[in-house]
Formats: sequence, structure tokens, C-alpha cells
Amino acid sequence: MSIYAPQNRYSYPEACYALNLNRYEMKMHQHHRCEIMYVADGSCQVFLEKEQITLHSKQLIFLDADVWHQLWIPPNTSCTMFNLEFVCQEQVQGIDLYELAQKEPAFTRFLEKRAPYLVLFDPGKLGYALKDLIGELSDQREQSPYLLSLLFSRVFVELARCTPANVRESGIRYLNKAKRYIEDNLCEELSVPQIAEVVGINHSYLQTLFSKNIGCGVMAYVNRRRLERASFLLKNSSMSITDIAFHVGFNSRQHFGYMFEKQFGMSPKQYRKLNEENLTVHSHTGQLRLDRGRKFIPL
Repeated sequence: MSIYAPQNRYSYPEACYALNLNRYEMKMHQHHRCEIMYVADGSCQVFLEKEQITLHSKQLIFLDADVWHQLWIPPNTSCTMFNLEFVCQEQVQGIDLYELAQKEPAFTRFLEKRAPYLVLFDPGKLGYALKDLIGELSDQREQSPYLLSLLFSRVFVELARCTPANVRESGIRYLNKAKRYIEDNLCEELSVPQIAEVVGINHSYLQTLFSKNIGCGVMAYVNRRRLERASFLLKNSSMSITDIAFHVGFNSRQHFGYMFEKQFGMSPKQYRKLNEENLTVHSHTGQLRLDRGRKFIPL
């Protein structure tokens, strides 16, 4: 029964699993339950009536009730997946979705989409929420209805946070955090997984944020900032070109020279000569000033 129908305000989980699947194919089917298919690791494909969707790590598909679908994991492929199926109905059982929507604006916006299915990326904690709920549902000991309702409500909140409007808002925060870290550690060895770990998101999502908002990948941005800092030092310091190369994070002068010429259309030596500027101390005020055409005298 559709989650979007106002009368279906009560929901409870009915089926779930957390499995590592290899070469798996289910038949095309539909059911009256809503469903979340979440890829924790690896990849899979989901076939709908008129579309084929590939899901990678930390991606998911939300399916409303009665949507035809089929899960397929190709040969030589593995996929660790969390799956949750839940009922939405008029009868009082489980959690109250109307009450949840009143308390959580993001969930209200999720319900307003009224899409039969949504392909989303998890920038936060939906995977953890699903894992905790599935773990509690699978526990053979006596279950706590109160704890289950809390965990189930958390899944809906985290699901709502994966919708595009909420992802854009949180994505900018992650992007800015990554840029600050890069700026503070520009001269150190950097990698995409390392930066993503510091920021607290998946490395593929970090790449997506940079591509969509800056127009280049993470390491391309890192090299661009290194070259911009190098160009400043070439114009405003007496450091040798080799020292500048290592200072801004390149591991060899040759690689630095190649990247610099690719960016600026000339070698570092040519750039320094063309833009030669000198810092001198004003004899009366002691202030620093820029004088063109004079050789730099270290202070």
C-alpha cells in the first residue's frame, strides 16, 4: 500500500535481510509492501518495467508499493545489500507516519515527492540505521517494541535526508570541509580516500561533489591549488623552483614543471622571469611593498 496515500499513516517492517550475494537473479515481481534496497558494498542492477538501474556502494532505491522490479547481480560480481520491506496501512500498527512528518520536515518533503521509486545516494547514516534495525529484527531474543519503533523511525529520517534537496544542503558542508582540509594540508601527501575519511563521507560521493560543484575531480582540484600557490611563490619569493615544488606538495621538480606548464602554458622559470616582482622594505616606514623589475633581497 502506497506510502503517499494519506490514509496509510501507520507503518511496520515486515521483511528484511542483510546478505552478501553473488551472481543472483530474482524474478520480476511486485508486492503491496514498500521496499528499500541499499548497497553497502559492491554493485547490483535493478530492473523496473521501463528502466535498468545500476547501484553502487552507498546507493539505494526506494520502491513504493506495487512497483514491478527485479534484482540482478551479474556473474563475477558480488554485492553486500541491506533490504527492508515495510507495510503502510490505515490500521493502527507500528509507527505513525503522520506524526513523524510533523516532527521531521525532511520526511514531509520526502512524502511530497510522490515518486513510485527514487534512486538515491546516502551521504550520511542510512546504512547504519538499516543495519541496526535489521539486527534488532533478526535478534532471536525477546524484542523491545519501543526500541523497534525508534530504530524504524530513524530509518525514515535518514531516508528523507538522502533526497536531493537535503543532499545538496549537506553536500555543500562536506565540500567546504574537504576544501579547508586540502588547504591546510596542501604540502602533505593527499589522496581521495584519505580526504573522504576526514570529511566523513564515501570517496565516490566526494568525487561527485567536486565534479558537480567545482567542475573537476578531487585530485585535479588539489593540483590546481598547489599550482596557484606555486605561482604566488614564484612571483613573491626567492625560493628555488625545486624548493617551491616540494613546498606545495609535488614529489619531484620534473613533475611540478610538467604540471605547471600544462596549467600556465610556460615553465616555472619562464613564469618567474615574466612576472618578476620584488619585495623591499620602505626605508622610512618599514612597510613591505611590491617593486617590479628588481631582484629580491631576502629580509
